[in-house]
Amino acid sequence: MHSLNKVLTGEDYSTDTKLHAMIAVGDICLAIEEQFQQYIEETMTCLFGACQLTVSPPKNFESDESIIKLRDSIIDAFISIVHGMQGVAQPGSPQERMLHGYATDILHYIDALLGQANLQTNEEFIRNIYELYIDISEYYGENLQQAIC
Repeated sequence: MHSLNKVLTGEDYSTDTKLHAMIAVGDICLAIEEQFQQYIEETMTCLFGACQLTVSPPKNFESDESIIKLRDSIIDAFISIVHGMQGVAQPGSPQERMLHGYATDILHYIDALLGQANLQTNEEFIRNIYELYIDISEYYGENLQQAIC
C-alpha cells in the first residue's frame, strides 16, 4: 500500500500508471477490509489530492481525456473503500467518526464535480455516482442528511 500511495503522489509517474494504482487501492481495500484501516488516512489524502486535479486541473495537464479517466478511477476507488470499510467501525467509535468525515468529503467532491458547467459524463459515470450516493446514504445516511441533500 505504501508503494501504491507513493505512485499516487509521485510526480515521476504517468497518469495511466496512477489510474492503475487507484484501481489497485480499491481492490486491496475490498480484499482486506478491516485490515485496510491502517492505510486509510494516507490513501484518502492521496485520493483527495487527485480529486483537486479533476475539479481544477492545471493548464499543463495531459488532456481532458486523462481528467475524465482520473475522475472515473477516483469514484471507483471511493466505491471500493466505502464498501470495504463499512463493517470496520462501531457506532460512535473514532473509526466511525473518521469514516463519516471521509464520506462528507466525498459528497463535497461529487458536488464540486456535478457543479462544473462543462462536465463531460457518460452513463457509467452517472451510475457510479448514484451507487456511491446510495452506499454513503446506506452507511451514514442518518448523520449526513444535509450533505446528501
